[in-house]
Amino acid sequence: MLNKRIMSVLRSLAALVLATASFGAFAMPINGTMNLIGSARLVHSTGTQTNTLNVATKIEFLDDPIFLGGSGDFDTLPPGKGTIQDFVFEPDFSGPVNDFWTFDIFSFDLLALATVEYTLDGDQITFITMVGTGIIKGTGYDDTVGFWTLKGDTAGVSFSWNGETGVPEPSILFLLGIGLVGIGLVRMQRST
Repeated sequence: MLNKRIMSVLRSLAALVLATASFGAFAMPINGTMNLIGSARLVHSTGTQTNTLNVATKIEFLDDPIFLGGSGDFDTLPPGKGTIQDFVFEPDFSGPVNDFWTFDIFSFDLLALATVEYTLDGDQITFITMVGTGIIKGTGYDDTVGFWTLKGDTAGVSFSWNGETGVPEPSILFLLGIGLVGIGLVRMQRST
C-alpha cells in the first residue's frame, strides 16, 4: 500500500517535471528593435519617380538596407547589408509581402500597412511615414508579431522594425505546476 502511494507520487512528480521541462523546448518570441537605413524613391504607376502626392503609388528601394544596430535580440548582430522588397501602397496595399526584409537570421513578412502619412509642400511630398504590421521570423525564435516603420524625406529614406512582445509570466507556469500537482493528488486519493 505504501509502495503504491510512493509510486503514484513519483509518477505525479515525473509528470510535473516533464511538463515544466517541455516549456524550455519552445523557442522564445523576438524582442527588441532593429534599425536599418537605405535609400528609396516614390514611384508613379507608370514606373517614373515622383514626389507628387496624388500620383505616388509605389515605393522602390534603391539599394540593400544597412544594419545600423539594434536592441534586445538584435543587439549582437554583426554589421552588414540585408535585402528589402518594393511594394505598392496606393490605391491599395499590395501585400502581404513575404520576406519583405531579411537580415542575418531574421526576416519580416509585411502583412498590412496600417498608416501612410505625408508632409506636403503644395502637392509635393516632402516627408513620408509608413507603419506596417507583420511577422518577424528568426532561426531559433518563435514567429513574433511586430511593427515596421519607414520615415523618409526627399534626401533619403530610413526604415526600422520595432517589435516588443510579451512572454509567459512565471506565475502562469506556477499555476500550471500547481494544477498538475493537484491532479496527481486527486489520482492518489482515488487509488487508495
